[in-house]
Amino acid sequence: MQDAWLLILSLIGPLLFTLILFSGMPARFKAVPAVVIAGSALPLLCSIALVNAQDFTLQVPWLHTGDFDIQLILSKDALSALMALMVTAVNLMVQVFSLAYMKGDKRFSQYFAYLFLFTFSMLGIVYSGHLVFTFMCWELVGLSSWLLIGFWYHKPAPGPAARKAFLMNRVGDAAFISGILLFWRETGELSLAHLSSLDGTASPMLALSGFLMLLGAMGKSAQLPFQAWLPDAMAGPTPASAMIHAATMVAAGVYFAARIFPIFSTEVLLFIALTGALTAALAAASAMAQTDIKKILAYSTLSQLGLMMLSIGVSAPEHAVFHLFTHAFFKCGLFLSAAVILNYRHHQYPEASDAWLQDIRNMQGMRKVLPFLSVCFAVLAMALSGIPLFSGFMSKEGILLASVAAAGAHPVLSISMVLAFLVVLMTPLYMMRLWNQVFMGTAETEKSAASLWFYIPLGFLAVASTGFFFQPLQPWVSEGGYVFESIHAVVSAGQQSLHVYWVPLLSLTLTSIGLYLGYRLPVQYMPAILKHHWGLDWIWSKGIASILMHSARGLAWFEHAVMDGIVRLTAGIVVAYDRRFAVLSLSGIAAFTDTEILDRFIRWLVSGFRALGWIVRMLQTGNVQGYLRLTFAVLLIVFIIFIWNQ
Repeated sequence: MQDAWLLILSLIGPLLFTLILFSGMPARFKAVPAVVIAGSALPLLCSIALVNAQDFTLQVPWLHTGDFDIQLILSKDALSALMALMVTAVNLMVQVFSLAYMKGDKRFSQYFAYLFLFTFSMLGIVYSGHLVFTFMCWELVGLSSWLLIGFWYHKPAPGPAARKAFLMNRVGDAAFISGILLFWRETGELSLAHLSSLDGTASPMLALSGFLMLLGAMGKSAQLPFQAWLPDAMAGPTPASAMIHAATMVAAGVYFAARIFPIFSTEVLLFIALTGALTAALAAASAMAQTDIKKILAYSTLSQLGLMMLSIGVSAPEHAVFHLFTHAFFKCGLFLSAAVILNYRHHQYPEASDAWLQDIRNMQGMRKVLPFLSVCFAVLAMALSGIPLFSGFMSKEGILLASVAAAGAHPVLSISMVLAFLVVLMTPLYMMRLWNQVFMGTAETEKSAASLWFYIPLGFLAVASTGFFFQPLQPWVSEGGYVFESIHAVVSAGQQSLHVYWVPLLSLTLTSIGLYLGYRLPVQYMPAILKHHWGLDWIWSKGIASILMHSARGLAWFEHAVMDGIVRLTAGIVVAYDRRFAVLSLSGIAAFTDTEILDRFIRWLVSGFRALGWIVRMLQTGNVQGYLRLTFAVLLIVFIIFIWNQ
C-alpha cells in the first residue's frame, strides 16, 4: 500500500506544483526556485523508491454508463518504473538549469508551471494501464508542447511553430483514437494488460487497430511523414527543447509503440522498420547540412528516433527502449550545452538576431571560453556518435545486431539494415563538424564563468552518458546491465540476441570514417536540398497543405453556390421575397386558399344557416290560425303533387 501511495504522489505532485505556480503566489514571495527544486525532487525520490518495489496495479472505478465501464488503472512494472525514473531525473536537470537560464523572464513562474504539466502528462502515459487515460495524458503532452514551443509568442517564429506541432500531432492523434475505438469494438476491453496478451496476427481488425495507434505514436515521435514539426519546435526556450527531445513528447511515441508491440502484425512491423530506417537516414543526412546548432540537434533526434522505430520493426523493442533511455541523457545534455553557448553569445551580442546567434559559422573557440562545457559536450557528442565506452555505443549496437539478424527474412529488412549503417556513418560526421566549428579555433573573448546552475545538470548528464553508468563491468555491451535486463523482462519478442563480431567492427569503421569526414568536410559542400530536409517540409507546406486548402475552397464554393442555393430556392418557394410573385410561393398559395376559398366557404355557410334561421323564425309565430293556414297550404301542395304524378 505504501508503494501505491508513492506512485500516486509521484504522479499528482507535478500537477499540484503546476497549480501552485499558476497561482502566482511563489513569485510574490520570491520562492519560485524553492518550489521548483522541491517539486522536481519529490517525483524523482518517489520514482527511485519504486524501482525495486514489487509490481502492482491500482484500479479505481471512474465512469460507468450502461454496460461500459472505464477504470482508472495505474500499473507499476520494471519498465514503467525505469521510464518514470528517467523522466523525473531529466525533469530535475532541466528545471535546475532553467532557474538560471530563464532568470529575468516576465513569465518566469509560468514557464516552470508548463514544465511541471509536461512532467505530469508524461508520467501519466508511463504509469497508465488503460487506453482512455493514456489518450488523455497523450493530449496533455501535446498541449504542454504547444505552450512551451510558443512560450515566447511575441517573437515571429514560436507562434507558427507551436501551431504546426499542435496541428500535425492532431492528425496522428485522430488515427490514435480511431485505433482505440476499433480495439474496444473488437475486444470489449481497453486495458493495456489485455492488449499485451493478444496477437495482432489473430485478427485483421486487431492488426488494423494496432496500425492506427501506431500512427499516433509516429506523430508524437515525428516519424515520416510527420517529421516536419520537430525542427521548427526549436523556436521555444532551449531547455524546453531539451525536455521535448529527451524525456517527454518524442519519447512517448516510442514508449507506447513498445508497449503495444504484441498486436503488430508482420506487415505492420515491416512498415515500422522501413519508416524508421528512412526517417533515420533522411534526418541524419539533413543534419549534415544544417548551420543552426539547435536544428542540427533536432534532426539528430529525428534520426535516433528512427533507429528506435527500426528496432521495434525488427522485433527488438527492448533495444528500442534501451536506446530511448540512453538517448534521453546525452540528448538532454547536448541541448542544455547549446543553451549555455547561446546564453553566453546573447550576453556578448545582445542586439544580434536569434538566427545569427544560433549559426555555428559565427562561433569558434568555445573550448577556451567555456572549458568545462567543452568537456561535457565532448562526452555527450561521443555518446551520440556511438564511440565505445559511451552509452550510445551500447544501445546502438543492440539495434544494429537486431537489424542484421532480421535482414534475411525480407528485402525490406535488408534495406532497413543498410540505412541503419548509413546513419552510423553520418552521425559522427555532423557531430564532429559541429564540435570542430564551435569549439576549435581562436576565441573572440576571454574565459567566461557560467552559472553553477548550468554546470550541475551538465556534469550529471555527462556522467550518465558513459557506458559505466549502465554497465560498470562491461561498458560496451547492454546485456547484463540492470537497466537493459529490466526492460528486456517486460518488452521482448523472445528472440535470441545475435552476437556477430563483424557488426561492431563495421560500426567502428564507419564511425571512424564519419569522424574524419566531419573534420575535413566544410558545411558549404553539402547539397542545399539536405538543408531543407529533402523538400519534405515543402511537400507539407506547398503540396499537402495546398491540396487541402484548394479542397477547402472547393467545398466552400460548393456549400455557398450549391447547398446555400438549394436552401435559398427552398426558402423562395416557401416564403416569397417579391409581392409580384407571392401567389407562386407555397405561402402565397396557402394564403390564397385560406382567404379566398376557405374563408368564403365559411362565410357562405354562415349566411345559409342565418337565412334558414330567418325562415324558421318566420314559421314559429305562435298564431293558431297561422299554423292552420300553413298546414292547409302544405296539404294542398302534397295533393297537387300526388294528382300530378297520377
